[in-house]
Amino acid sequence: MGTGTKGTKSSSDVTVDAALRSFGRAFKLEVGKLELLRTMAWQGLGAVIAGCGAVVVVVDTDRRTGITPLLLGSVYLAWFSMVRLTLVRGTWRPILGWGSMVLELTAPWLFVGGLAIAGMSPMVVSGWGPVLVFCGAQTLGMLKLNPRYPVFMGAVGALQYILVMLLVVNPAFDVFGYEHPSSFSLATRALYLLCGSLVWAYVTNGLRGAMGGIVSTVRQKDLFGKYRLEKELAAGGMGVVWLATYCPEGGFERPAAIKLVHPHLASDTAFVDAFRREAELGARLVHSHIVQVFDFGCVEDRYFLAMEYVDGVTLRDVITRAAAAKMKIPPPVAGAVARGLLAGLGFAHAGARGADGVPLRVIHRDLAPSNILIDRGGSVKVTDFGIARALRDRASEQTETVAGHFDHMAPEQGAAAPLDERTDLFCVGILLWEMLTGQSLFRRTNEAATLLAVALSPIPAPSTVDAELTPWNALCARALAREPNERFTTADEMSDAISVVGGEAGEEVIARFIAALPSVSAAVISAPSGNGDVTTVDPKRPTA
Repeated sequence: MGTGTKGTKSSSDVTVDAALRSFGRAFKLEVGKLELLRTMAWQGLGAVIAGCGAVVVVVDTDRRTGITPLLLGSVYLAWFSMVRLTLVRGTWRPILGWGSMVLELTAPWLFVGGLAIAGMSPMVVSGWGPVLVFCGAQTLGMLKLNPRYPVFMGAVGALQYILVMLLVVNPAFDVFGYEHPSSFSLATRALYLLCGSLVWAYVTNGLRGAMGGIVSTVRQKDLFGKYRLEKELAAGGMGVVWLATYCPEGGFERPAAIKLVHPHLASDTAFVDAFRREAELGARLVHSHIVQVFDFGCVEDRYFLAMEYVDGVTLRDVITRAAAAKMKIPPPVAGAVARGLLAGLGFAHAGARGADGVPLRVIHRDLAPSNILIDRGGSVKVTDFGIARALRDRASEQTETVAGHFDHMAPEQGAAAPLDERTDLFCVGILLWEMLTGQSLFRRTNEAATLLAVALSPIPAPSTVDAELTPWNALCARALAREPNERFTTADEMSDAISVVGGEAGEEVIARFIAALPSVSAAVISAPSGNGDVTTVDPKRPTA
């Protein structure tokens, strides 16, 4: 057993616990599937037994014969139906597992009692058959990888066996009488169940240790430098975004999002330089409304960018789910999202500084809904500065290519004209208009038509979609002015205007609205997408 204080885990327990923690989601998912299948099987068995008992009660002259299976089958059917419901709804509790185990272990002894009531031979009733069936059930219990389960099963099984033999079988056949001296056999089989449970507990503990070693080996293969890659979140032309665990020497861990570049791009010097500039620029943008970049490097010829992991949804998820549920995004929620977005942009535009202390004047240039994250508390965060520009370098004002999402860009951006901070504010205006109206402003059937709409199509006032949005008309008109000089000058100015029209609702309003939306599996967890220089994006497919 080893030495140690009370409550201290052994090294094998620590190894297995760490393994299960690392692969917890997949492990729980597979165990959940197994539990559901076993529950459905017992549910069906309960229905069959209850049905047979009901038939006997109806057609047999001796109705007492069918009452027992009818009652027992109904109990099994009701219990496992309830357990199945909790598994499907995700409200499973460990106590249900223990209760199910007791009922499962009772089945062999109920079979013995049924044979006794039916008047079967005492040799059949008191033989080793039911004990072997019970041992099979106990073997399956080892798959739970918990040494307590076999011990619990052995103790419960031995007690059930003794009670059934004494209270049901013996009164029917007098197996403990002078002519059938089976007391020794009864004690032997009960002891066998108890001792066997200790052996199974020992084997189960060995399996836990072996699993810990196997998973530890697998974890080593999943290590990428200081990060353990857990789950792929998005993929695209430039690379893959992974949910990862930061696990340096020292034992502490924390989640991270890793943008991992495709290996074939490592030899592209221009691309690597641009990727490095993105990392350097992102590291300067330290703000609560901007996804933090905290690491950059190359492991085994693969460049990566490590970012803050945001447990929440994208703005695209919110808009899509609201549209699917035919729900309008309330103006206070839309205003709060826009103000959170503007807070992050305001820092990028005016607060971020280089190593020399000079303002960087960073413009994002790709403010699509997929690049706006909202965590579970309602905090809005801007991500993916892959095509951002720092305007401290005057040459960055002029662009030679059109990059970004065509339906979420300013006219000057689509024309490859000089850009400034007001370019981002136009994009915020698009997002605000779309949140208020529930419609797409510029998206058309193809890229050329979309760019033409951005440049020339009339921009309808929000009130043309919903008369209640009339107070937002002037604000949206100014934000969406095609002439930059007619727009808001700074992010703070636009944020103040939104507060005047829509109030100063906080993050809790956003969180409550998102919580009220129907659940969508694809929107449970989101992370920075990292599109880079992407021109077209399928709104239903995450990209990286």
